[in-house]
Amino acid sequence: MRHHSLKFPRAAIGFAAFLLVSCLAAAEDARPPDPTSDDPTVRARVDGILSMVFPEGDIVTSLVPEFLAREGKAAVPYLVSLVDAGLAQEDAPETSRRQVPVTMLVDALGRLRDERALAVLVKSISKGTTEQRVAAAGALARYRSKESLDALIHALGQTVAEARSSVVQALVETSRGLSGVDVPRMVLEAAKKDRTLHTGAAEALAQLGGPVASAFFRSALSDPDASVRLNAVDLVARVSPEEAGGWVQPLLGDENLNVQKQACIALGQLKTTAAVPDLIALLDPDADPGLRANAVWALQQITGQALSDDPELWRTWWEGNQPQSQER
Repeated sequence: MRHHSLKFPRAAIGFAAFLLVSCLAAAEDARPPDPTSDDPTVRARVDGILSMVFPEGDIVTSLVPEFLAREGKAAVPYLVSLVDAGLAQEDAPETSRRQVPVTMLVDALGRLRDERALAVLVKSISKGTTEQRVAAAGALARYRSKESLDALIHALGQTVAEARSSVVQALVETSRGLSGVDVPRMVLEAAKKDRTLHTGAAEALAQLGGPVASAFFRSALSDPDASVRLNAVDLVARVSPEEAGGWVQPLLGDENLNVQKQACIALGQLKTTAAVPDLIALLDPDADPGLRANAVWALQQITGQALSDDPELWRTWWEGNQPQSQER
């Protein structure tokens, strides 16, 4: 007689594990929760939930953070220890690493919003992989507290654009949930004290807006550091579109070629009519070809004319069509 071995899909195994965890959770409902304990029973249930994680991911795996969060605050100490262990794996030899789903653990801690987890979430932002940093920023956004806001502000120095963008979004979301807190002012003061925060601070203030943001960008446009000026030119239109043209126009004569090029693009997008004479001046035959191309593009956007890069054509057109007042 031939015997056939039974093979079950991993999704089915995961679902069975989910049912087992749910039954364990139901059995514990009658026990009063102790949010400060590190209960072995909770550890066992958490380990059972994590056993549903498959490397390729599936519908059950995607629900793991929610299942972990349902364990409540009693699970926080163990979850924190697991995140710490996962982050430590980054410094360990690859052969000795154990699979630790840090992003899922961080997600669960964000759902629980326990102050005891703040330190490890901050650590995840500073030490984790890009994916882990993004998850930690999202977790901190759920707290909507002064403490999480401070952590996010000091995490604006992320050098990886994806992680920095996530921190900025989390900070903006947090600011919307806090009343009586001058978030733009806090961001500004932090950037003054720590130059490494400047790029992230600019991205955050571009979204937060307001007088503080306007003052920040006016100052940044004249910063000695060309990279700061370049970043400010790229973002300033979001903060003060009516005034940005006048602030950016002087940078057409900037000593840095990239700043000049970006200033052309910004003025074209803003349709700053007053900048037309200065843009025409950049069409000198000896000028950088890329700068000339950007200047022509800006002139075309502002005027609606499809003229070439011949400066005389533009001067002739401008003399016959310039408005009485060039201020926008």
